[in-house]
Amino acid sequence: MVMITVLILIMQACGGGDELPTVDCTDPPSFAEVSAFSACTICHASTLQGTNRAGAPSGVDYDTYESAVSGADRAVVRVYAGTMPPVGSLAEKDKGDLYVWALCGTPP
Repeated sequence: MVMITVLILIMQACGGGDELPTVDCTDPPSFAEVSAFSACTICHASTLQGTNRAGAPSGVDYDTYESAVSGADRAVVRVYAGTMPPVGSLAEKDKGDLYVWALCGTPP
């Protein structure tokens, strides 16, 4: 419940309203099954530095399970608000998998 409250506050601060996607946690994908991360790691990878990160903040990475878990809340808020990715978009299935993974306990 605390995580959802924090996400709502972050979304309000980012101008994204006060709703999060509704998800079904019956069978959440594993970290490896969230294909959205392959799009994220173009900029959000721990192996990238400086201008190769294309403006992605240092330490906000999605190339390892541990780093993805620490950024899960932020990823949901930004993708749901439509501010990530900054260019192009993710397929609806990719967005859905990300939301379910992040909001259903970030299974390994």
